[in-house]
Amino acid sequence: MLQETATEVISTGEALAEIERLLGAVDHSARDLATDAERLQLLQTAVRVSGQGALVQQLAGEVVATEAAEHAHGTHAGSWLAETTQLTRNEAAALLYAGRDLSRFPAVAWASLDGTVLPQQARSITRVLSDLPDDLPASVICEAEELMVGYAEQFNSAELSQLSHHLLEVLAPEIAEASEAERLEREYQQAVRNRHLEFQHDGHGTTRLRGALPTVDAEALIQLVDSYAAQEKRALEATDPLQPLPTRSQRQADGLMAIVHHHAQQALAPNHGGDRPRGGHARLREAQEGLH
Repeated sequence: MLQETATEVISTGEALAEIERLLGAVDHSARDLATDAERLQLLQTAVRVSGQGALVQQLAGEVVATEAAEHAHGTHAGSWLAETTQLTRNEAAALLYAGRDLSRFPAVAWASLDGTVLPQQARSITRVLSDLPDDLPASVICEAEELMVGYAEQFNSAELSQLSHHLLEVLAPEIAEASEAERLEREYQQAVRNRHLEFQHDGHGTTRLRGALPTVDAEALIQLVDSYAAQEKRALEATDPLQPLPTRSQRQADGLMAIVHHHAQQALAPNHGGDRPRGGHARLREAQEGLH
């Protein structure tokens, strides 16, 4: 009669110490003789094993929750972690934040520990769950956790991060529409606060443009630039069909400058510094004429 062998259970500390010992004893040069199939298998296994990195996040969450660093060393957890592990302060903070968020969702935490959910997926899931309305019942949050863990079998971390509205539609369709409207308004107001436009001269005849606009406002500019770029393209094709066309990004730049030139020619700009703005080409011509 076969006897059932019980699986030996060891503590987290014992497991980590054994993992560290085994990794230190690995002969990596043995991979030089591996076949293609063996290399593929090694990579798959390594990805699954690296999924246990969720344990690091969970331990970080426990340190934050218990204020262990403050009690044992009188210092913030982020400072202690950076000093003792050679992480940067930003890396340490990111790990602690991820751990704190993961500790809020036990179903996600357990799925991370058994490798069902990879650390990157877990981070996306906790962000989606954190974005759910605060007034949802605890039972709905639990259901949301289970759904997101199930989605992890089909979607990668980037795809999971896009499921916030879909999740709310499934769980609470009656408030999904209002919540989506509020989210879009928050995003727009944030984009308005972050709007900027900068011109950086490189000193060699080129000026770089760098900026950001709210998407709904930028659409008008994009359509205008596209229309002028298309006009420029048609003009080039009519002049010489065999001439190589500029790249799309070059045509976009040409379209933007066509808007500027049209604006300047029509004297549409308001006065600035006692005179209406004129294009750089006009000022260049004036300067050249002054030399003769």
